[in-house]
Amino acid sequence: MGQGTRTALVAMVTGIAVVATGACGSPDRTPGADSTSVPGECLHVDVNGYPRWQGGTISAQVSPLGEELQQVANEHPDESSGVAFCSDVSSVGIYLSPADGPTRAKAVELARAHPALVRITEVPHSLADQLAAMDTIRRLPEDSPMIGGYGPDPRTGGLQVRITPLDSTADEIRAQSGADVAVVRARIVAAVGPDLPLYFQVGERVTVGGLLSHSQP
Repeated sequence: MGQGTRTALVAMVTGIAVVATGACGSPDRTPGADSTSVPGECLHVDVNGYPRWQGGTISAQVSPLGEELQQVANEHPDESSGVAFCSDVSSVGIYLSPADGPTRAKAVELARAHPALVRITEVPHSLADQLAAMDTIRRLPEDSPMIGGYGPDPRTGGLQVRITPLDSTADEIRAQSGADVAVVRARIVAAVGPDLPLYFQVGERVTVGGLLSHSQP
């Protein structure tokens, strides 16, 4: 798979995995019984790390808060990893990097004014950090097991990475274990360092531009 194809896959993954970058994350998946949640967070995810929504309508009070947070986050991509409505759409969360700037100031201001509607989660890296890491991964030579795609994970400040199973089962990859996860993790850590959180997903073979490649349905 050449860099052009990989770049296309990055765009595909980003469109799925990113909870919020260009626009505030909004419900786009149906709720499921296999939902889990990160402790202290209001955004529930399924076993693959994708947002799970419980239904409901975003209120007239929450929507403008999300838009205000997203605007400042867009203006300062080095200060947060994203903005997302909570799974029950009763509130909105912002994922702040350690940077102390306008994004943090706005988030704290809104959280103090609307403590039940705005949630702040601390993450180790910003969207700018995530995109820089993605650019480094894009330049890695092809190897097996295949890195089929990757995208920012706002909830962790890290990346979601798709692996096409080679020596591991899909269940092992979903459990963040097995030989394939170990090999790909070591490859990425060698390139970008050990501090970036990585969440692995199962990729499947698809045809992109006439080339056999890998992605997740």
